[in-house]
Amino acid sequence: MATCAVCGGIKIVIDNDTTKNPPSFYRINGTLSNFGIPESTAFPINVNLDWRKDTSALKAGNYIIVSNISIRR
Repeated sequence: MATCAVCGGIKIVIDNDTTKNPPSFYRINGTLSNFGIPESTAFPINVNLDWRKDTSALKAGNYIIVSNISIRR
């Protein structure tokens, strides 16, 4: 998980992604505070997450919807 230097959003790289032709990273549907991660967290960080691809017309590309995220310790 890292912040995007261009848009300021959150980028997630999913290890062992089994989707067909996965992108190199995904963008997510929330902010750090939405997921209980302090804004002061140093990036990149390793996380566990529950997610699904965002298939809405407005989110074309590599957006995902994250339902749960936690920092790996």
